Amino acid sequence: MKKINKIFAVLAVLILTLASVIPATKVLAAGNKTNTITVHKIVAGSETDLKTISEELNKTYDGNKIEELQSKIGTAKDVGGIVFKLQKLINPTLAATLETVHPDAVSDDSLWEDITDKKATTVENQGAEINTSDLEPGKYRLVEVYEESTYTDGKNTVTSSLAVPTIISLPIENKDGVVENAHLYPKNNQDKPQIDKNFANGTGNSQGADYAKYQAEKGRISKTIGQTVPYEVKTQVPKDAKYAKLVWTDTMMNGLTMGDTVELVATRGTFVKGTDYTVDRDDRGFTLKFTKEGLAKLQAVAKEGAIDFTLTYSATVNGSAVVDQPQKNDIRLDYGNNPGKDNEEKPVTPENGEINVNKTWAAGSDSSKAKVVYTLKNSSGEAVASVYLDNTITSGTTFDLGNGISFVVTDLFSGKFTGLSTEQYKISERVSGYSNGIDVAGNTATITNTPDTDNPTPLDPTEPEVVTYGKKFVKADATSNVRLAGAEFVFKTSSGKYLKLNSDNQDAKTKFEAADKAYKDAVALVKVNSDGTIDYGTTSKEKIEDLKVTRDAAYKASQMKYTEVNTPEEATVFTSDDQGRFEITGLSEGEYQAVERKAPDGYALPSNPEFVFTVGKGTYQSGEMDYTPGTSQDDAQLIKNQKTTIPQTGGIGTIIFAVTGASLMAIALIAYMKNKNEDEEVA
Repeated sequence: MKKINKIFAVLAVLILTLASVIPATKVLAAGNKTNTITVHKIVAGSETDLKTISEELNKTYDGNKIEELQSKIGTAKDVGGIVFKLQKLINPTLAATLETVHPDAVSDDSLWEDITDKKATTVENQGAEINTSDLEPGKYRLVEVYEESTYTDGKNTVTSSLAVPTIISLPIENKDGVVENAHLYPKNNQDKPQIDKNFANGTGNSQGADYAKYQAEKGRISKTIGQTVPYEVKTQVPKDAKYAKLVWTDTMMNGLTMGDTVELVATRGTFVKGTDYTVDRDDRGFTLKFTKEGLAKLQAVAKEGAIDFTLTYSATVNGSAVVDQPQKNDIRLDYGNNPGKDNEEKPVTPENGEINVNKTWAAGSDSSKAKVVYTLKNSSGEAVASVYLDNTITSGTTFDLGNGISFVVTDLFSGKFTGLSTEQYKISERVSGYSNGIDVAGNTATITNTPDTDNPTPLDPTEPEVVTYGKKFVKADATSNVRLAGAEFVFKTSSGKYLKLNSDNQDAKTKFEAADKAYKDAVALVKVNSDGTIDYGTTSKEKIEDLKVTRDAAYKASQMKYTEVNTPEEATVFTSDDQGRFEITGLSEGEYQAVERKAPDGYALPSNPEFVFTVGKGTYQSGEMDYTPGTSQDDAQLIKNQKTTIPQTGGIGTIIFAVTGASLMAIALIAYMKNKNEDEEVA
């Protein structure tokens, strides 16, 4: 391949660019110096088109500008924003034997050094002119400076090359003599990376990531909170890739919690975490960024061929997942010739346990597609709270982030962290396609995002989706449909196991359990009168509602998850409230049972206390009775109980038993009275 490239380089200089000319460009053959070389950057849309262009130039190039070529190959462009420089041989004595003694000299950086002031940037359809009138005859190397080039068409950046770097000889000559003002046409294609993301192979119906499905609709799976979702991201970097920036940015919605690790493997070369790339993770995803050393290694390895990278990681569905709302995990690839600047991280100190975050978008931004994660780190550099925001999340929304910390949305992409300690935190932002600046005043951080227009638009494959389901219930009197408080249920899976709520955060778990107990204790005081009215005893409707809100917030904050246990005594108990309501959310699709363990006061357990129900798409909003009275939603499953005065635990056998018992009592009474009379007669 190197030999082919070298041959093509010679052809590019001698045949393609120094052929005979026409009056329009007037390449002169007088004098003994090449005073200028004008470098044009020709970019084609594909490797195939690039080879076709080369063939056309070999056959027909007559010194005209690129317009002649565009009539033959429509994808050809003479682009601006490409930086070129000239270098000279460190050891000029090699010039005579360069091709034989150093066959790889075109790519051996140790043989060349820069020449002061011999650098220029191309202008579209004009090229970049470099003054060569003061240079001595000899061998020189024309090099494209990728890290300083700004060319991008918004989607692509220049990648593999066939004629750069190129060795040229000054003065440049053709069959008519020395060319005083020469035009050179090194060429590149625009092969961009490929990327795709999906669930790992074998998860649901997924067969893993597939480049052909970059924009295809991905699958959806249902999970119970606490279950893990494995992901796979594949990325192909093209042959001869030269990047100054390569960054994967992953953002997870608040119903997903990022796993502890991200693994990266490559089909070519070995890339080492901490040396060749860094990973910065938090609960809402990660940033994987190639270092300067890693990019240099990638460029060297890519000379051998394309490189396929595979990223594997996982997320856990948490208690913040909203029923029936798909939870997405978005990844984007930022790449290009401009390294840009790293997003900032600034210290900020809370006031009254709060840190405010204000968002500003610079001109040219499209916030409708932005996905943002704000992260707080403690003094040890550990991420303690992360929140995901997009343009669908509106003012008033509150996210419980664990560890007693919440985020309250005050405007699009703005809000405040609450529940913080008095220590100083560092705030950072993760967002693809933008650089940011953070200004801190008091406890307020103002974050301004500026689009990265120096690099292509980040690649953004479609995402697979995770969803949880649920079901609502109402406990009521079998005859009157009066709603009943205080019924206790546990839930059973199709495998015969029972569901128990748990948390990895012991402090948050303890707070949830205390809040849950306070709520249930208040509900236990509620009695339903014979006329259907409610006697709240020493509590009140408002108090119960407040305790329920506190309990629900503690549930989310604790990132509760379900585990399966063997007995109903180990399972979490769900209690009907003063409106007879209880519900279960965060379930995967399937069949379950609500098992009644304690009936409301004054009522009996049904003869079969296991109520079968199904969860899936739409089940949270469907049923036979209003969950909230008077809403006409029919969104709850009705479970009825009969009062203890009505036999409920048997059929005809129960009646026979009752009649037999009454008869025996009557016989016993008659016998007693007879014996008593006989005793009196004896006396």
